[in-house]
Amino acid sequence: MHVRIPALAAACLAALGLVVLTGSPNGHADTSASLQSANTVPAQGSFSLITANGIASTLDFNDIVLSGISPGAAYSDSPVTHVSVTLPVIAQNGSANFAAGGFQFTNRANHRFVNCQTPVIDTQAHVLDCVLKDLKTVYMFSVTDPSPQPKSSNRSVTAITKGLEVRVYSQQTADFLNAALRTNAFSPSVLFATADLTVNTAR
Repeated sequence: MHVRIPALAAACLAALGLVVLTGSPNGHADTSASLQSANTVPAQGSFSLITANGIASTLDFNDIVLSGISPGAAYSDSPVTHVSVTLPVIAQNGSANFAAGGFQFTNRANHRFVNCQTPVIDTQAHVLDCVLKDLKTVYMFSVTDPSPQPKSSNRSVTAITKGLEVRVYSQQTADFLNAALRTNAFSPSVLFATADLTVNTAR
């Protein structure tokens, strides 16, 4: 089972002044023993995604804005053809990489929004999960798992994973996003974005 926030990762997030929650993808408490894992380590790095062709224009046509939640940031060109989002990675536990900040979808016509805070990118479980505004944890996106390219030195190990393919996790997730935002812009059947993940940890 994918674990949302192990204990030491929670400490890392708390140290940054972020809301820390524990839970399973359906929003219920996760009682897995690995929740108290001591294998979570501080990390430095980034998770960067850029929307696939046609996605940004579809969102814009449907009045949906993709923005960053600090310390994450989002950038778009004009006219809107792509949106890029960059998040700092602050901790790692196995294949789970914990990011600070997050991103948000907002319908500028009705001001409804869905946020994705403190995302976890798990390259083994092939998911990106996040905390919603109602404090539930959900799988929002699926991600492919290209082989990372490790680079090591005497003091650190850097894993670089390029070309992750990011899609809405499931039809249920798409239905949730569409209902919450009053749109029909989201579908699991199309490529939403490509992403790069770089994580540096001490040896």
